[in-house]
Amino acid sequence: MAPWRRSAALDALRTVAGDPELVRLAATREKLADAFAKNTSDAFGDVTDILARVAEAGVSVRSDVDKSSDTAFAFSAALTMSGLTADTTHTHEATEDVVPLRVAAAFRDASAAARGASLPSFFRDPTDVDETGHVAHAVFLALDGVLTLCVSLETLADESVFLTDDALKHDVRHMVERAWVSLESCLSTALARVPGEAATLELCRALQALTRAAAAAGAEEAKDACLGSLCAFSVSGNGALLEENQTQKSAHAFRAMLNAAQSLVDFDALGFRGWFAVLETTRRVEARRVAAAKNVPVAVDEKRARRTHHDATVIDALLASAAVLLASSAALSSDEQSADALEAARGSSARELDDANKNAFSSHPKRNGDGNGDVAAPNVNVR
Repeated sequence: MAPWRRSAALDALRTVAGDPELVRLAATREKLADAFAKNTSDAFGDVTDILARVAEAGVSVRSDVDKSSDTAFAFSAALTMSGLTADTTHTHEATEDVVPLRVAAAFRDASAAARGASLPSFFRDPTDVDETGHVAHAVFLALDGVLTLCVSLETLADESVFLTDDALKHDVRHMVERAWVSLESCLSTALARVPGEAATLELCRALQALTRAAAAAGAEEAKDACLGSLCAFSVSGNGALLEENQTQKSAHAFRAMLNAAQSLVDFDALGFRGWFAVLETTRRVEARRVAAAKNVPVAVDEKRARRTHHDATVIDALLASAAVLLASSAALSSDEQSADALEAARGSSARELDDANKNAFSSHPKRNGDGNGDVAAPNVNVR
């Protein structure tokens, strides 16, 4: 298929995914087909699968780029100019993932265009001889379609709650149960592979939207899986020695997780597993922040030092808001939700004590047998 045809088709699917009423019509088409034509059609599932598969496959493929070639040097220069990487020592490694980098640049350009800003056009003209730009443009359209589809599901779910429309709620639940596996897998893969703050923000918002839609529609499995993904990305990385891009991703994921948890409390749908996941994630983020404060790396330059200080300030602010948010949510919840929150807090406290005991045990050489904890969590106050 010609590149322009592929892009046009994906753009059309993205337009459908961004219209909540069209999305619902595509999902309910099967009922109409059964009633009038005796045949079935899964238009909604087809749109979801096409967008998710193209996006996930596109960001997963690693490009074989010669790191000593002129192409690698051009990408390194463009990345430094565009601000996608703060440390030029990592840009040559990043050139192995040409398509995710260009997708990240497309999100950055879209964000800048929304603000009326102008940016270098290195990534915006897909006229490469090897069609890498065309492929990246198609992947961006598919991934943006996935994001808009999650927002459309969230809009329909909110409408069903606000209008107390049982028929709409049933349709939303059917759509979420049909699509969440493909959507969650695509979003998780993209969040792990696509760099850049603009792309990370949009991906976290989409996971948050999908979590809220699943909770409002009563799709328990989808809700737990999406919330679990946000929790996992909140504490992903390598302890206190996180790369700058990963630190930003973790902070954005943690913020999205807290927002999603607040919505689930409002829907009376967080439950014991959700409370435990949120409390345990918050505890681990706090433990990592304490460990990072004790092992502050020597900054390479002033820009890197400012960024490190900014990231630490963001995490501190999120932890402070999390304490207030979780306490107030538990206090204002129903009796059942409050009981779940109390039991989850008890379980998280027990996990913290276990981690502290393992850490203390491993710190004494004479007593250090084979008990090695996988998490070296410091002693922090139990909420």
